[in-house]
Amino acid sequence: MTARDMDVLQSRLSDVVKSQRTESIALLQGLLKLPAFGNTGLGYAECASFISKELEAAGAQVRAIQVPDAFLKKLWGDNLEKSVDYLPVKQWSPRTIVLGHWPGKGGKPTLHMTQHYDLPGFLPAVSEVSVANGKVYGPGVSRCRAGLATMIMAAKALQTAQADLKGDLTISATPDNHLGGESGAGFLAQQGYGKSDLVVTGSAGGSDTIGLGFKGALWLKITTHGKAAPASEPHRGLNAIDAMTKIQRGLFDLGQDLKSHPSTWPISPPEVRAPTLVTTQIRGGGHGVPDRCEMFIDRRINPDEHTDSALQAIQDVVRSVQSEDERIRVEVEVVHAVENPATPAGAPLVQTVAKNIRRVIGTEPKLAVYPFYSEFRFFPNRWGSETINYGPGLPDHLFSESPEFVAIDDVVAATEVLALSVLDVLG
Repeated sequence: MTARDMDVLQSRLSDVVKSQRTESIALLQGLLKLPAFGNTGLGYAECASFISKELEAAGAQVRAIQVPDAFLKKLWGDNLEKSVDYLPVKQWSPRTIVLGHWPGKGGKPTLHMTQHYDLPGFLPAVSEVSVANGKVYGPGVSRCRAGLATMIMAAKALQTAQADLKGDLTISATPDNHLGGESGAGFLAQQGYGKSDLVVTGSAGGSDTIGLGFKGALWLKITTHGKAAPASEPHRGLNAIDAMTKIQRGLFDLGQDLKSHPSTWPISPPEVRAPTLVTTQIRGGGHGVPDRCEMFIDRRINPDEHTDSALQAIQDVVRSVQSEDERIRVEVEVVHAVENPATPAGAPLVQTVAKNIRRVIGTEPKLAVYPFYSEFRFFPNRWGSETINYGPGLPDHLFSESPEFVAIDDVVAATEVLALSVLDVLG
């Protein structure tokens, strides 16, 4: 294709995206009306069916992949007991991954766009969806649904514009991100469904922002074991809570020290540029000297750190307390671990999307690494794929009590950026 032919195709593609504005709003509203909660499975089947039909309408070869019960039982336990200390699963239900595929002509690279469709359990089961003042309102619109809608509409625009792609394009919609992701995108990546050289995830970020990655995390359960005794005769026992208090104090000091080690990556928001360590829960005790106490720790890990060294520092604090009283027995259990990959700003996919943000939005792109985590991590870790995050949702909405929304202009702009970027890398 000559440079002039490419210019003509890019212009036609941009026009198609703009002409799809009403369809984009309707697709997003349709998604928002569907619940999808991993802890119960409510709405999962309906959501997967809706997405399958939209991908078929975009010309994809569509496949529904069921995550095997054997895989889920290994992850959560036969009776869901392994999920209790992290993000509890309340009942069994099918887990469906929806995969849409557009075969190219056998060229390279290949591209996979992916986003989860499940919602966090604290959102309402019945969504109130509205359109007003150029915005679409609805629970989950920033968290995931806008990103998924832009990917589907970008694919539809490429089909309508008759873009001839050399490399394969895949779009997947996965469950269970809000249960950690292993039973959704993690299974997809493990099995190699739609394995590609390049990956774009669609979590919240903003139409003018490229996500280079996410922080990693360690969710730890620390248990101290003492000796029970009547409260009236504490000398007969060994207080597990007192021992835990010493550990918590040591971990607080460790957390304070971490504040003096900010990351060199563009962590957003900047207030959490340094690593963080949070005590999330302490439980134990009764009416006498307690013989057991449990504490949960959430340690967020920057891309310029390593999970192993973060765990080692916590274990060093525990060992220091144990050395003061050898009668104390302490267990440190890794309940959930998330690696922390990030893509350099100079990577080709980053530069391609940045170029199209300048073209479509007319602004210099922002770059960010986010303190939460998503399905992003599975693809650089398991496939070695160059991976970025891009979607029109606003990350500020993830932690705000204000109604969640996206601007329609941002949805259309993000769709155009994605469509042009797909054309650039696969055309």
